Amino acid sequence: MKRENKVKVLYLESENIGYFKKVKVEEGKINIDNKTFLVDNSAPILIKKRFGGYEPLYILKHDSVEPAKNIHPKFDASKKYTPELIRKLINLKVFGNVLPFKKPFEISGIVFLLLGLIMGMAALYALIAFNVIPI
Repeated sequence: MKRENKVKVLYLESENIGYFKKVKVEEGKINIDNKTFLVDNSAPILIKKRFGGYEPLYILKHDSVEPAKNIHPKFDASKKYTPELIRKLINLKVFGNVLPFKKPFEISGIVFLLLGLIMGMAALYALIAFNVIPI
């Protein structure tokens, strides 16, 4: 019983549009939509699975025979700020209203407001019903 050699592929149909697909590797080749891609000499990207183990991933482009080799984007390391610093700045009370980022909506404040409103109306009704407040 031979185990199928399936890999995950990010297939880019154009410069900005792509989709994920599970395909079989047969003799170092992948066939997608009447096209053949050579993956025999390329090392896949290993993606960690949810329950352990790794799954190979190839990035294939519609007009290239071989998978992408340089997938690591270049980031500007000369900046003096980091993602952690940006998160701390957003959470500061002083800068919270200056920066254009919106904080997540908290429903607990509205729940307490509605609960207080209902209790107040019930108390007012009870006071009116027992003629403590004449109308």
